[in-house]
Amino acid sequence: MQKKEDVFEKHIIYVVKKICQIYADKEIFYGIYEKYQNKTLDIREGYKKKIEQIDKAIFDINNNLDKMYMDKLKGVLQEEDYIRVSQKFNQERQKLNEQKQELEQKLIGTEDKIESKIHTKEEKELDELIENFLKFEKPDKMFLYRLINKIEIDKDKNIYIYFNFSKLNSINENLEEFIKIEEILKTEKTG
Repeated sequence: MQKKEDVFEKHIIYVVKKICQIYADKEIFYGIYEKYQNKTLDIREGYKKKIEQIDKAIFDINNNLDKMYMDKLKGVLQEEDYIRVSQKFNQERQKLNEQKQELEQKLIGTEDKIESKIHTKEEKELDELIENFLKFEKPDKMFLYRLINKIEIDKDKNIYIYFNFSKLNSINENLEEFIKIEEILKTEKTG
């Protein structure tokens, strides 16, 4: 009977090999990687539009506050009404500024993902590492240590593998999609 550790290790090696095989098949990999990058670009544009909308809303709030203040000075608006409404506007403006900061952080994150696309030294190292890894029937643990950053297991016993290379992580995040496309391409070649 196999030990649980052996079964776990075999599963990890199977998943890592599958991801490495997908990466090694450049036709499949770049098709989906570009789609993933385009999705990131779309997300980035969405963040920019939301930030623009928030800026416009803040501008409108500031204009309304200015008009209200002028109405208060002219005696058109009572002091207590001015205070009540201006507090409401100030709270709304504060909430919008917080949303804007959050979106700007997300925007920076998506731009970092796009920048990470340009790592040629990392790519060469990864290509060499994967080529050597796939040659072995039972790979050396040293390869796994170089490929894998960490492995997490949640309370439902789902396994999450985090790689040291961003491209392998992008495959891992979209593994089902890669496998489906790989199967489609294989049936097209044999059919």
